[in-house]
Amino acid sequence: MKGSKLTLEAVSKYFPTEATLAPVVSDFSLEIEPGQIVSLVGPSGCGKSTLLRLISGLDRDYAGRIEVAGSAVTGPNPTTGLMFQEPRLFPWLDVTANIAFGLPAEHKNKKGQALVQELLEQVGVAGAAKLLPRQLSGGMAQRVALARALASEPGLLLLDEPFSAVDAFTRMRLQDLLLRVWQRYQPTLLLVTHDLEEALYLSDRIVVLTDRPARIQHIYEIEVPRPRDRRHPELLRLRSELLGELHLVNSVEMGETSSR
Repeated sequence: MKGSKLTLEAVSKYFPTEATLAPVVSDFSLEIEPGQIVSLVGPSGCGKSTLLRLISGLDRDYAGRIEVAGSAVTGPNPTTGLMFQEPRLFPWLDVTANIAFGLPAEHKNKKGQALVQELLEQVGVAGAAKLLPRQLSGGMAQRVALARALASEPGLLLLDEPFSAVDAFTRMRLQDLLLRVWQRYQPTLLLVTHDLEEALYLSDRIVVLTDRPARIQHIYEIEVPRPRDRRHPELLRLRSELLGELHLVNSVEMGETSSR
């Protein structure tokens, strides 16, 4: 795998309402270099998940330009992986078959089988290879979902709050797993999260979004070297600054709402 560059230029998205078209994303421009980890944070409902749908090609109704590895996004592409908050595993397939489902059609051969076995080991579920999803814990299911997302060897991996449904201890273990997998395969990662500690621990950059319609409020460069100590003074300082900025974003929105 090799990380892909992601480019968004003047991207806007509108949803129809009874009276008009409501903007969800407005004039959004961002570049992410190959192999970077970038987090999107912002108020609930501001358009973060909508951005992931546009980048993944699941929603093609937008204005502007989106490119992955220099090619315009025209629909879903195996070079872009997507991982959701819920594992979304096929309940009738065992762990191995669920991971293999992510393989491109041309790789369902010995090479593909070898990659599936490698991913089983990398995400720590080799011992559960023949289990069905209902036999897995939440953390184990998310490990399988991550392996399936990596099976297509994506240059870009989109993660939509992938660890928010598990307990705090499991979430930290999954964050460490994600970093190990990223170091092994070097995909570009774009993460949507409400967890500031998660964003600070994982990211090279954190992009703070305004409330709907989503625009870029601020970009933070995280220069603390890896491996990171979650209690590093710079991360604690940045967390306080981020909390203040997000509080300001919410306060502005509440003020606008009350004045209407």
